[in-house]
Amino acid sequence: PLIVNQTIYIGSSSGTLYGLNTSGQEIWSTQVGAAIPAPDEQNALLTTGLGAGDGLLIVPAGSILAAYGN
Repeated sequence: PLIVNQTIYIGSSSGTLYGLNTSGQEIWSTQVGAAIPAPDEQNALLTTGLGAGDGLLIVPAGSILAAYGN
């Protein structure tokens, strides 16, 4: 999971990206079209998973990177 501006972002293996509030309630969701992999914590050389910066949320999904902004 990734926390940005009091929203918790969680990706699923079904390709759904969820946004939760700090109470854990779903506030939105969207389908990105491919599985969102969990970070590989065993590989110190390659970091995968959700990322955020400059007002964008970056989501790895299969062979694509989906970007969401406000």
